Amino acid sequence: THAAITGLKRNIKLFVGGTGDSVLSTWNMNDVKELEASHVVDSSIMKGVKNCQILGDTIYILDDTYFLSMWDAHALVMVWSWPSVQIQDFLVTAEGHSAAILLGN
Repeated sequence: THAAITGLKRNIKLFVGGTGDSVLSTWNMNDVKELEASHVVDSSIMKGVKNCQILGDTIYILDDTYFLSMWDAHALVMVWSWPSVQIQDFLVTAEGHSAAILLGN
């Protein structure tokens, strides 16, 4: 299971990726300071999350079939993928206003 926390427009979100029925979910604090799920991705989209990293408003997800995809962190929808490349692992780095993905094949 992988988890990441980020602040999006004065709102702290917890992203959890793993295996099972709900392989990816986002959690928010409600008005009474309790965690509640706001978005869930089920196992029909991907079977499991191997690695996930957040950079700004974007989540990079490597699933257990070595498929790397990029997701919008607000709506939890896939916006880009790299289907023709099998990736073993990755690391997202940022410096200033630019970002890079280091891939391990």
